[in-house]
Amino acid sequence: MNIEIEAFGSLLKIDFCWKKVSDRLKKQCIWIVEEFEKKYSRFRENTFLYTLNKEKRAPLTKEFREILEIAIKVSLETENYFDITLLPI
Repeated sequence: MNIEIEAFGSLLKIDFCWKKVSDRLKKQCIWIVEEFEKKYSRFRENTFLYTLNKEKRAPLTKEFREILEIAIKVSLETENYFDITLLPI
């Protein structure tokens, strides 16, 4: 079972390991993606990343700092296979 939605300038596919998934769970997954995109899309004006890319500065929130820390950790653990520096910020 999977769902597909457009997000972050591409098609996002969420695969579930269960054969049956409730509509409620699907809606929650879509809501999480949409809420995250509202804050961190580099394509939508008035988002943190859009402002950071345009102005080259933006107030650092606690949440974004935590996201960066996780991204750096994953980058190190994957020997930079996951690279947060691929696109400009």
